[in-house]
Order: sequence, then C-alpha cells, then structure tokens
Amino acid sequence: MKEIVSGVGTILMIFPFSLIFPFIVGLLYKEDPISLLKAFILPGMLGLSLGSFLTAWAGRADKTSEDLRPVEALVIVAVTWVLIAVIGALPYMLSGTLTGFVDAFFESMSGFTTTGASVLNDIDSQSHSILFWRALTQWIGGLGVIVLMVAVFSILLGGPKAGLLLMKGEVPGHKNDRMVPRLKDTAKLLWGIYAILTALEIILLTAAGLNLYDAVCHTFTTLSTGGFGTHTESIAYYKDLPAAPLIELIFVVFMIFGSVNFVLHYNLLKGNWRAFLKDT
Repeated sequence: MKEIVSGVGTILMIFPFSLIFPFIVGLLYKEDPISLLKAFILPGMLGLSLGSFLTAWAGRADKTSEDLRPVEALVIVAVTWVLIAVIGALPYMLSGTLTGFVDAFFESMSGFTTTGASVLNDIDSQSHSILFWRALTQWIGGLGVIVLMVAVFSILLGGPKAGLLLMKGEVPGHKNDRMVPRLKDTAKLLWGIYAILTALEIILLTAAGLNLYDAVCHTFTTLSTGGFGTHTESIAYYKDLPAAPLIELIFVVFMIFGSVNFVLHYNLLKGNWRAFLKDT
C-alpha cells in the first residue's frame, strides 16, 4: 500500500509543473494574469500539495521500500491517470471554457490518452493558453506520463524492477525493450527521441508557413497522434496557404513517426538498419 501511495504522490509532485507553460503562453498573449493564476497555478498548487501529502504520509508509514509487484504497478498507473485527468480538467473549469466537471474531465482525459475526442465546438473562440494546455496534454500523454517518471521510480521505489513494472503497466501489449542496460537511461532516451522529433516538426512547420504558436500546438498533437487543433476547421484552416500540401505531408509523416515503436527510432539513429528493417 505504501508503495502505491508513494508512487502516485511522486508523480503528482512533478506533473503540476507542466501547468506553468500555458500560464506563460497566456502572459505572452496578454491574457488576464488573475484569470491565468486561477486557471493554471491554482490547480498546480493543488496537485503539488496533494502529492506532497501522499509522499509524506507514505514516508511516515514505513521507511523501507520493497520492489513493486505487478498488481501494485498497475494500480499506480490507473490511479495516476485518473488523478492527472482530474487536475488537468480544472483549467477548463476555472477559466470558464467548460462549466461542467464531466465535460472538463472528458476533455482532459481525451487529451492525456490522446483519444482526440472533444466537447468543444468553437475552437477559434478559446484562449491561447487553454488551447496550448489542450495540446500539451496530448504531447505529455503521447509517450505516457508513466514513462516520464520511470527514471524517478527506478531510484525511489525499489530500483529498476519498479520502473520496469510501471513501464509494462503503462504500455501493455508492447515489447518493452531496453535500449540501454539501465532502465532510467532508457526512459531518458525515449524522451530524448521524442524531444528531437518535436523540435524537428516545429522547425519544418514554421518553415512551411505556420506561425510559431500553431506550429508548436500542432506538433504536440500530431506527434502524439492525438489530433487536437487550434482552429475549428482543424488543418483545413490552412488550405489557402501556398504550402498547404506540404504542411499536410509534414503532419502525416510525423504522425507515422509518433505511431512507430521508439526502439525502432533508436536503432535507426544508431545505424542499425538490420534491426530496424526486421521489426518493420
């Protein structure tokens, strides 16, 4: 029990820092600072406080730590997804974008699970900060919140076995190959590849004619294969741009990149064509 509580608490202490980014975006677009504090910083403080309480409680309960069992890893994954979706729903409600918790929770969970379904109708009328948060939830969920935390759990919750169980709980049905011997280094490499692909797509989209904001948001949602957009017409909004076909091609290519096992990307970067072609 203490490992589950500590694991969930650890993630909740780290996740709220992601809410800083839409807050900064809102300031850059001269949105009301008080509204931004209410919509993003308040939920972040709530999540951080809850995470701190859970980890402190688990620490007082027992100072020793054993390796996680598979069932405990699955519970951490399930509980974490729900709590993160709840915290992620608060910006929609506190900003007035969505008034009901059910709709806000649906939008949040759809983002983090990269489902792509939405209850928002008029996307163009939404604030830049909310649309950025909406896109960011898909980017975070694209590789999996749990994978991001594997390195942390490998140290805090019983060593490499704990991290491996969490990764298996996060991506069931997939082959959980280690790129390098140490699992936490594998997690870092996964996010390193994800970051490289993200930066590359942003550069290509801006070069093709998208403004930086749209390029970043669409990169977040295409690479994660989630599909949220910054306009009601989605990518059809750019149909009148001279490079519209090129923009659509970039979207398609990076959605394919995002759907491919990242171990294959790693093999490709290493020049291991035999392993790459064998698994494709």
